[in-house]
Amino acid sequence: MWVTRIDRGYRARTTVRDASGALRHVERTRSSKGSARSAVLEAAAAITPKTAGALGASTEIQPWTRLVDVAEVWLAEKEASGRVRDQSMQQYRAVVKNQMLPLLGEVTLGDATTPLLDRTLKVLAETKNSRARILRQVLVGTLGLAVRHGVLKTNAASNTATVLTPKKQIEDYSVAEVRELLAHLRAVTAEGSLLEQQACQVVHVMAGTGLRVGEALGLSWDGVNLDADIPYVVVSRTVVTGTSTGTRLQDVPKTESSHRHLPIPDFVVTALRAANAAGLDGGEFGLVFPAVTGGKVRQPNGLRAKLKDLTLGTPFEKHATHIFRKSVATHVAREVGLTQASSLLGHNETGTTVKHYVRPEHEAPDVRTALEKLNGDTPN
Repeated sequence: MWVTRIDRGYRARTTVRDASGALRHVERTRSSKGSARSAVLEAAAAITPKTAGALGASTEIQPWTRLVDVAEVWLAEKEASGRVRDQSMQQYRAVVKNQMLPLLGEVTLGDATTPLLDRTLKVLAETKNSRARILRQVLVGTLGLAVRHGVLKTNAASNTATVLTPKKQIEDYSVAEVRELLAHLRAVTAEGSLLEQQACQVVHVMAGTGLRVGEALGLSWDGVNLDADIPYVVVSRTVVTGTSTGTRLQDVPKTESSHRHLPIPDFVVTALRAANAAGLDGGEFGLVFPAVTGGKVRQPNGLRAKLKDLTLGTPFEKHATHIFRKSVATHVAREVGLTQASSLLGHNETGTTVKHYVRPEHEAPDVRTALEKLNGDTPN
């Protein structure tokens, strides 16, 4: 759309295709810039055909449609597909509301150029890197939808610079530290409440399996066999938070490879037997670690808070529960191998394990014997 100043006020012009596909030029003149723009949009809308929206409703998507409005259509399409987790949908919606609307609320599809979007993402990334990364995903999806509708020829968001996540140093516990922590928890919860003892049991399970806290809290007794020749647990559910329906069990794990059968060491068997002896009501899913009130899903944040209370005044109080997963990954990778560590954690490939979970070794291996051969025979 072009808006120019003329003697009588402002002239707004645009081009649009009618139902037959013919290109039509639309022009309106008004006393103010805003009214000229509104008039030409109204006239263009009367000419253009309507296209089917993501949910089958009659939805107009045109070059002058606001990005945020098309984003809502894209969100509805994603949700209707059934392939996106509730947590991801909540993150997308939050970014559209809290970042896209304030920063790009009046930008139309036709005005959404690569330089504009790139600048916006870079400014946002300076203070909210993770939000900028998700916003870029939303923009790429939104403009991709416009391309599929034939409104745009190219996706301007695809050519924006990737929002890089600052690399964080992988923190993990040493074997000695894990032993110290587990011994500490056993000591302080030995005569403690059910809630405290349960927290101790969950930590033992996480330390002996590498499970995420949500996966540990999602364990069901029908997926636990403590009497087999090789005792095991089956990971088939996880507890998720921040969804439209609150904290709940999610049958589909984070990835397909997350659905796995894990042999467990003796100290995990002991912790699970203690959990069974507590006799808590596991509800309809037979949860191993339900809320102590019985039958309900245990809140991950509640467990984290209790663990922090139990470790106050120790070197362990500042760390999040995810450190156990990284500690297990690093230990297993060192002792057995990277492939086994990746499989234990439920990753599709070892790259994820190396990048986010296994602390790198900075000491080079001792290969002096191999290197000495480069010098040939040396005199005695």
